[in-house]
Amino acid sequence: MRIIVLSPHLDDAVLSLGGFLYDTVKWGENVEVWTFFCATPRDKSNEHYTMRMNEDKEALKILGAKAVHFCFLDALDRKDAEFNRLYPTVFAPIHPEDRLVESIGTLLKMELGKDDSLMCPLAVGLHVDHVIVRQAAESVKMPITYYTDFPYTEYLPDALAPACTGMRGAPVTVSQDGLSHWIAAMREYKSQDLYPTQDITAQKITEYWAKINGVFLWRKS
Repeated sequence: MRIIVLSPHLDDAVLSLGGFLYDTVKWGENVEVWTFFCATPRDKSNEHYTMRMNEDKEALKILGAKAVHFCFLDALDRKDAEFNRLYPTVFAPIHPEDRLVESIGTLLKMELGKDDSLMCPLAVGLHVDHVIVRQAAESVKMPITYYTDFPYTEYLPDALAPACTGMRGAPVTVSQDGLSHWIAAMREYKSQDLYPTQDITAQKITEYWAKINGVFLWRKS
């Protein structure tokens, strides 16, 4: 059996629950992180995206998980038939011409095994790529464990409740060893600029972990 963790972008899953991934592997589970929006736009250099995927592989190596990358474009790089941007901002409803829920859903149905366990983001804050991944996962019609999108849950605390309506949440303890590997894994994303410095990123992860000494996971009631 595999635990398949869906990550919209490179670093989303590691940032949100890296310590949990590490502990889960230590418990003997086979964990894979599937990241979807890894494609290089035609007008951008492939070097940057290759570097980011390599960073992701190194981060997941620290956690003991396998990195799997799929080549879909980020929301801001997707265009309509006339080459106009579909999204002026990532915090927008799914565009009628954006068919990625169906495409990713089909991919998941092809790649997931009957004994696999599936995890995906709640899409707290409604980043359109996170919403697409969640809807695609739900189209597979198999049990899902949802994780909370960090740091969106910190930036937008009021957005958590609507994202987990009808669900039950449960705290899962993450060990001190898990926390240290979580931070070490995030340090591999050197090209990212989520916070001004990696030390601040480590501080924010530690503060997030310290609230319950772990993470919250969610299941539909």
